[in-house]
Amino acid sequence: MEGILYYDRGDFTLLIGDNSGLAISGGAQIAAVPVAEEGAIRIGSYNIENLSGGESVPLNRLSKLTEVFCQYLRNPDVVGLVEIANLETAQRLARAINDDEFGTCPDNPMYEAYLLSTSGSQRLGYLVKTAPVENGLPRVEVLSVTEQFAADTLTAPDGNANGVLFDRAPLLLQARVNGERDRSYPLHVLLNHTLSLLDVNDTTPRAVWGTDGDRSRGKRLQQAVKLSELVESIQANNADAPLVLIGDYNAFDFNDGYMDVMGIIRGTPAPADQVLAWADSAVTRPLTNLIGTKPEAEQYSYVFEGNIQTLDHALVNEAVLETTEATLHHARVNSDFATDNAADPTVPVRTSDHDPLVADLVVPAFLDADLATTVFTPFKLVFDGQSVPFVATVRNRGESRAIRPELTLRIDGTPDQVRQVLAAGWLCGTPVAVAGGSEVSCGREQPMVPGEIDFLLVDLEAVRLTPIDTVGLRVEADTRSNDTQPGNDSRGDSAKVVGRPRWIRGD
Repeated sequence: MEGILYYDRGDFTLLIGDNSGLAISGGAQIAAVPVAEEGAIRIGSYNIENLSGGESVPLNRLSKLTEVFCQYLRNPDVVGLVEIANLETAQRLARAINDDEFGTCPDNPMYEAYLLSTSGSQRLGYLVKTAPVENGLPRVEVLSVTEQFAADTLTAPDGNANGVLFDRAPLLLQARVNGERDRSYPLHVLLNHTLSLLDVNDTTPRAVWGTDGDRSRGKRLQQAVKLSELVESIQANNADAPLVLIGDYNAFDFNDGYMDVMGIIRGTPAPADQVLAWADSAVTRPLTNLIGTKPEAEQYSYVFEGNIQTLDHALVNEAVLETTEATLHHARVNSDFATDNAADPTVPVRTSDHDPLVADLVVPAFLDADLATTVFTPFKLVFDGQSVPFVATVRNRGESRAIRPELTLRIDGTPDQVRQVLAAGWLCGTPVAVAGGSEVSCGREQPMVPGEIDFLLVDLEAVRLTPIDTVGLRVEADTRSNDTQPGNDSRGDSAKVVGRPRWIRGD
């Protein structure tokens, strides 16, 4: 290959010019987030890279963005917009999606735009889905949208104010997400865009601070502490309130050695001897970063100088984990692709330098399952020492899938009497002694879809210790989904043990 070798910030690029003679294969592939399953609430976050123009947003870029939202993000219920110029621009984007202006949005989410800031060119906003659900209510009812810390100032080392603390004030949304069957889910969403890493190690002298790097690190540290205080305040006010933090944090999900931004916000700051600038976190009930739900090779949202990294995060509190099945997805439409695609209206890639993310929260309470069990043994009289087979079934008779089904096998006997438990697709633990007998706990990672049935074979040893003895099994089913018929969750059967009791034989 021949061309011009171009150098920029440590990277060499070969500018080929005419590439018509090159055969190129492989490379990154565009990928959408999975289709939303029943019961899912989806919260998206997109650093939209300086989208501006109001009513005059360039049509080529607007066309690409609407395709990304509808075909690759699949229109989340709430989308946090980062680096959007003003409310008019957010409304223009919403209208292009809602009206299917470019033919790539067949389903109208009826997005409404929210943006409060009046300063700066990189602002924060929301698109909120209001399309009606089964009962006629909007999918998302917005209760409030408020800017946080808009007037707070950065504190310099001499104790004086040194400019604003947040150039992009955090935006807090309180909402109610409506599902089918008159059910709803309360939600707090906090959208953030914290200070960039650009000056974090700059040694240019800076009055009061020492260097520009010192000021950058100090500002990032104070922003993280302030956000941790807000998180703690929300949780202290209502520990059961589901809280999701999204946005571009310009910080890795691990301690970078300068300061542990995400650790402070999350509630698990790195020790003081592992960072240049340290502060404690106000969070007493730590958050969970959903990036950990993805395979390691997929844990990125941005590519910088050839290195994949995560700058865009979705964090959730315990209330979310206790009431949903939470995972994270990325639409692979930007970071893996060259910047020259931004000007190409025929491909949906490179509308930004960040990949948008979607936090997928499946609410089990939105799902109507019905786990029913049966237990049967063909033997009603068995001899001491005989192996007695029990056949158990569990079936989902409900309309929706059963999330994380569990079975408890209750045995009339000691753990040693459990000879085997065969349950394809289930993971069963070791028998343990409990009051009145023994128990075996079984769980299944995959949901049980409506109509699905599983069979279990349990072999128990018959033991006669008293004049009247039995060997029995009771199976109890449970699921995180809403079980509409709890009366059929538990069934059992037993067999009478005959023969000379062991105490007479001296066993």
